[in-house]
Amino acid sequence: MTSGNKTPVSDQGSEGHSVFAYQLLKALRNNTKPYISTHEIYSRIAPIIANNSEQTPMCRPIRNTNDQGGQFIFVVSTDTTLPVENKVPSVSTIPQSTVDNDAIFWQSIKDSNDPSLFEAYINEFPNGPFVSIAKIKIRQSSTPKKSAEKNRSEVISMLKHMEVPPKRGRYIWAPTLRAATSGKKIVLFEALGKSDMVVAFARTPEDDSALYEIVIGGWGNTQSVIRKGRQTPHGGHVRVNRNQNPNAMISSYWDTYWVTVENGHIKVGKSEVHKNNAFLEWTDPNPIQNPQWIGFSSWDRKFSLRNIRILSE
Repeated sequence: MTSGNKTPVSDQGSEGHSVFAYQLLKALRNNTKPYISTHEIYSRIAPIIANNSEQTPMCRPIRNTNDQGGQFIFVVSTDTTLPVENKVPSVSTIPQSTVDNDAIFWQSIKDSNDPSLFEAYINEFPNGPFVSIAKIKIRQSSTPKKSAEKNRSEVISMLKHMEVPPKRGRYIWAPTLRAATSGKKIVLFEALGKSDMVVAFARTPEDDSALYEIVIGGWGNTQSVIRKGRQTPHGGHVRVNRNQNPNAMISSYWDTYWVTVENGHIKVGKSEVHKNNAFLEWTDPNPIQNPQWIGFSSWDRKFSLRNIRILSE
């Protein structure tokens, strides 16, 4: 678990701590369980940090490190007594050496809706007493819900990889990259490059005027803008520069970006959740009707894309 990605994070917070450290310490102080997993702590503090700062914490395995599954479990100190009203035994009555690792792991994840946690339990304790329950939890999480929930995102198409060479503003339009015909249009993708990543939402690929153009890290990775029409106006209807927000530029390592368009309201951000860490926003007074084609372009530098997901909500 980290306070953010490979971008600057704030040292400002409360009580002499950074915003991340303060929320982490607060979650540990306010915990009323005898043990708590890293993922559970993350699920508590990540939304608070993301909603009150320009950073989003991360919690996932480090790739290519021979990870074997499992996670850190925080156990209440043996000289700490939990509140009586929570009706859980004080950990001070349990000798630390006799704490059952299987039960600790299970107690920390049993109320979760994340199937990866139950898969991790099965991998860690293949003969554990809760394996059958874990398998049921995994099956339940993969079963579609019959009652549709409002504002619930659904992947409607996906492209695993795309290389965008220097295009001088000409777009690559993939047939699979088409948003829903109605409602909010959302694209979420990972990218890495040096500068000039351009994303467009167009009514048709042939009409240069009926599109929204989002430039991320243009002008040598110094500015990001939103435009209506291809390169019109050149400086954009709204812009942010590197000095105002370094996070609003393209990264030279894999990072996740998102763009949403709804009734002429365009938002752009950098986060694994398409509502967090927005850095550009503009509302078109005369919205383009149904800009469902999604394309990518560049100027004089190439960039790479992966896991391009078109969502509906």
